[in-house]
Amino acid sequence: MAHAGSSGILGTPTYRSDPQQYAPPPDPPINISNQLFTFTKEQFDELMLSYQSEETPQKSSTKDLKFGNPRKFTGQAKEVEDFFRECELRFKLQEDIYDTVDKQVYYALSLFEGRTADLWKKSYFRDREEEDDGLAPGGSWRNFKKAVEDSFPETGKLQEAMQRLETIRQGKMSIDEFKTKFRIVLSDAGFSTAGNDVFLVY
Repeated sequence: MAHAGSSGILGTPTYRSDPQQYAPPPDPPINISNQLFTFTKEQFDELMLSYQSEETPQKSSTKDLKFGNPRKFTGQAKEVEDFFRECELRFKLQEDIYDTVDKQVYYALSLFEGRTADLWKKSYFRDREEEDDGLAPGGSWRNFKKAVEDSFPETGKLQEAMQRLETIRQGKMSIDEFKTKFRIVLSDAGFSTAGNDVFLVY
């Protein structure tokens, strides 16, 4: 084997294969002091606020919820109860949208259609123009609801329900169907539906 400094073929120098003696020098240490950043308090606070805003989940909106076609109110007294029930259910499910009484009243009035209901709505709007408490008397949904109920009273509903309660029979209905119908009639007659299944007549 050739010694260090001797020439090999074509004059190429050769070296001893001693790994310790001829190991390449280690990489010079990296000075990282110039890689550090200095923040002012204002810059640090701004950075933290930016981080927190990215991590904070955004409150979801219910505007994209899909509903079936809303129930219309045509001015018939028998429609009032179910109409308001559906309105109030929507308000509960979409509290972020119907978050004021005026929005709730306007939505309800937008569902008035037909000659009778439309005439009442126009008259109601004219009356409210002279008031300064919004679309509902006293700024209250309950007051608006009462105004509609008083304008379209369902006369004879209680008496009719009492008569149906006396004559209701299961017939060809299933047990579940009959119990549901019985509870509806019971409620219309002004009775509590809790614990009254004992009065069922099959």
